[in-house]
Amino acid sequence: IEVHYSTSSIQGWPQLSVQVWRQDEHNRSVIAGYGCCRVPLVPGMHEAEVVTWAPEGDWLDRLTACLVGGAPQLAHPEIVTDSKIDRCELHTSSKGVVHVEFQVVEKGFDAHGVSFLSSGSGAV
Repeated sequence: IEVHYSTSSIQGWPQLSVQVWRQDEHNRSVIAGYGCCRVPLVPGMHEAEVVTWAPEGDWLDRLTACLVGGAPQLAHPEIVTDSKIDRCELHTSSKGVVHVEFQVVEKGFDAHGVSFLSSGSGAV
């Protein structure tokens, strides 16, 4: 995936939001997990692990999934990346890890007073 992001500050730096889907025994697409990670701030090549999770739902959701298939889904998927929403009240289960690589290039941030250190020099 190639993405170009333009900004005048690092406030609200972008995140990568992941939805993992699978095929069930009836060939239907079913959500297998959600996850997110921040795009690295420092220019260069980066690797990240996105830990994925899925809502377990209540007993009725689980019963429905057993009888007709599917899996509980988030009614509002923006909960994955919105830091203002408390996910602690959700009952979830871990679903695995997605490995991603980022190639970050910065250009023109100095015109807005934002400077970066190279990826080998530590902090931003």
